[in-house]
Amino acid sequence: MSGVLTALEDARLEIGNPAHSPALIIGRFDYAQAEDPAVVNIAAGSQMHFEKFSRLTVKASGKGGQITVRNTSPLVIDVYREAPASRVLERTLGVGEGWNAGIGENEQLFFLPRTDPYIPPQPIIAEARYNRGNPATSQDNSVFLRWIYPPDHMGRIQGFNVYKAFYDGAMPIAIHRLNLQPQTGVTAVIADYGVSGRENHRYAITAVGRNGVEGLFSNIMVLDSGSLWGLKDAGMIPL
Repeated sequence: MSGVLTALEDARLEIGNPAHSPALIIGRFDYAQAEDPAVVNIAAGSQMHFEKFSRLTVKASGKGGQITVRNTSPLVIDVYREAPASRVLERTLGVGEGWNAGIGENEQLFFLPRTDPYIPPQPIIAEARYNRGNPATSQDNSVFLRWIYPPDHMGRIQGFNVYKAFYDGAMPIAIHRLNLQPQTGVTAVIADYGVSGRENHRYAITAVGRNGVEGLFSNIMVLDSGSLWGLKDAGMIPL
């Protein structure tokens, strides 16, 4: 086991949702990338304890909400705030440090334990197409993705992870990592039988460093009922 994975075994964070606040939606990414990300809800007035994660993503249901956090691990944890057009390092939580913050309607917070100074930059999806197979059965329908990556960082990464999320409107249902090991190529073809009504599918790419650290999500591509051949580039919305 690498030093990064050994350190991530100690990642711990308490997240609380104040009373009278909308539910918080948490995505927990397994530290060893051995499990699909888990999606859980924290109701108003409740809190949960998370451990052994490589990242946590947090969004509020409805029009936005509040969050209280405490870093209970021996690791420093970086917090990034994402909006559709921006991603910024909001703050760094020291060991034992707590923090209260708001989350806007179209925002998401990332909590990343700091295990190594090098964090791979995020890829940029440059092309996303919906390829229709048999129109009568939806058989062989697929999504094609192509992304770009800074050439000067290619030698520092193992490869890329491809993610697909299932949504009902703005509510996440499930997130899946589609490859068992990071892939070296910069294209992917994913079976997708299409969507109807409020259902939408979201796609994103991450880079995984040779040090084992997984970077942040790329821009998010969305397949919804309005998509014909191309997916919508939704920017830095939640996956």
